[in-house]
Amino acid sequence: MPHKPLFLAPSLAFAAAVSAHIFVADAAPPEPPVIIKALTGDTIVQPDGSYTTITHTEMLATNESAAHSIAQHRVEYSESMETADVLEAFTRKADGKILEVDRTQIFPQAPPGSSQLPMFNDRKQKVIVFPDVSAADTVVYTIKQTHKAPFAEQFFFGGVFFRGVAFEDVRVNITLPKAMTPHVEAQRVEHQVEEAEESVTHKFLYRNPRPPVAEPAALSPWDTEPHYIISTFPDYAAVAAAYRQMAAGKAAVTPRIQALADEITTGTSDRRDQAHRIYDWVSKHVRYVAVVLGNGGYEPHEVVKILENGYGDCKDHVVLLEALLKAKGIVSVPVLIDSGNRYRAPEAATPAAFNHVLSYLPEFELYADSTAGVAPFGTLPVTEYGKPVALAVEPGASLTSLPLVLTEENDEKLQTTAQLMADGTVTGQSSTTASGPFGVRLRQLATDIESKGREQMAATQLRSLGWSGKGSFEFEPPRDGLARTYTVSGSFELETRPEFMEGKAFAPPQGLRMLVRPGEFLLGSWTLAKAEPTPCFSGHQTEELSLTLPPGRDIELLPKGKAVENPYLRYQSEWKRDGQVVTVRREIMVKLPVAVCREEIRAQLAAVIAEIRGDYRAEIALKPLVH
Repeated sequence: MPHKPLFLAPSLAFAAAVSAHIFVADAAPPEPPVIIKALTGDTIVQPDGSYTTITHTEMLATNESAAHSIAQHRVEYSESMETADVLEAFTRKADGKILEVDRTQIFPQAPPGSSQLPMFNDRKQKVIVFPDVSAADTVVYTIKQTHKAPFAEQFFFGGVFFRGVAFEDVRVNITLPKAMTPHVEAQRVEHQVEEAEESVTHKFLYRNPRPPVAEPAALSPWDTEPHYIISTFPDYAAVAAAYRQMAAGKAAVTPRIQALADEITTGTSDRRDQAHRIYDWVSKHVRYVAVVLGNGGYEPHEVVKILENGYGDCKDHVVLLEALLKAKGIVSVPVLIDSGNRYRAPEAATPAAFNHVLSYLPEFELYADSTAGVAPFGTLPVTEYGKPVALAVEPGASLTSLPLVLTEENDEKLQTTAQLMADGTVTGQSSTTASGPFGVRLRQLATDIESKGREQMAATQLRSLGWSGKGSFEFEPPRDGLARTYTVSGSFELETRPEFMEGKAFAPPQGLRMLVRPGEFLLGSWTLAKAEPTPCFSGHQTEELSLTLPPGRDIELLPKGKAVENPYLRYQSEWKRDGQVVTVRREIMVKLPVAVCREEIRAQLAAVIAEIRGDYRAEIALKPLVH
């Protein structure tokens, strides 16, 4: 799927620097490639929530490739909210010799960006390049960082440890004034408390010197891996209220906002229609750009500035939508959510559990996410459904969950009609129609096609399905109208495949498929181990592939269909022959009671996935027509 909008939180993981060293293999090696010999962190928290951390790390490489991977380390920080100083850095050779890093060559620079994510920020980095790192050497560095508090008089912090990384000794100390009351979650991490006269120190200890083989996971490490979280927020109502307080003053109804709201809603007095029109306007006219300057990771900008720029991040979308709706007397409140694969809210309430904001309109009991840009009013990107959210509804606030996506509201259908010519050339037309969250995804793909070229993307899509050929797409502008249902059509011509005429088996071409096949995505990951939990979704998917055979040709055998049913789904495929036209139709209806499939549900879905995979392999082969 494409990148989702976000706002950035302070770093929460000492282990992040070594996460790249996770490996997967058939059997556990005798020795991990990288061993964290020592990782210590000492954090002193001030009454205003600001804090200073000194982190000391020692990493040993056990082979040359690992040595190459740890020979450089980046320290990222916000120039206006944080400082970062390298107190020491050196390579310790296997014989004990110390090679110091020239710290005069460590200076602030902009971190590498992504052309796919427009962003304005004040993030900087300092890069430590260690000299002469070889197998059996250890890189050692100590870093001091200071952090301003994004929320006054509140503190939150945490660390996650990937099970595939070897940690020999981790000791993290966090000292707070006694007047602060922290809440702690520690999962598979030892937690100790030590009291002094005016402070309390929370100690977190962890060891995993011989890690098991790291299995791929579909959920966030914060949902599955050993971790600790400490936060002075008493609950998620307090988290939502703190964000609400920070953002509330930004949504002022200025004369310009009032005039714009009146202009957008001209001709309608229906309140839901007014809200719909305002939402569509913001979706279309405010381009998503991540803006993380100063406290911009949490704090939205003034609505006047957002209008002047014509762009903003998720917080800016939400605050502008709130202001315009307020001008018409319609209430809108921010909703904090994680846009990635985090489906669990930690027991210790922390703002870092969320990286995205969307809107809730209580009058219509409706959630809306204008940052998606192409989501119809009241429809969310599919990965947002079923997640925990902090809802800042005045006068209170609460932790709740978004509703699950409904089967009947998440629909996609592919119809491809192709003709096989006597020389083995295939021509055809495809049409993908989708509604609900699938429709959002289809519009996102159409936006990508518009930016890269319809013919170019058609050729790319055909190659991804194993064909060489050419084609082009046809569709209405994806940002216009935002109707519930959306269609992308296209025509294609595939390379000549004379072997088909000689009897080589093949499956009817999928053509210009835009979305996934029936069963894919809805049932969760198709590649994880059966016991691994995975996000999963309700929905309805259909594909109908028709192929007209050339004159004088018949097929050896019409494949048999497949029918699978359990308490959570119904899958059926059917092959039929009508003269020279061979058609296969596949359909799946999925209705799940959860957002994450585990244990019994996961096992049942995994069994169905295996059967559907086999059904996809069905092929036809041609033979001369016998009269």
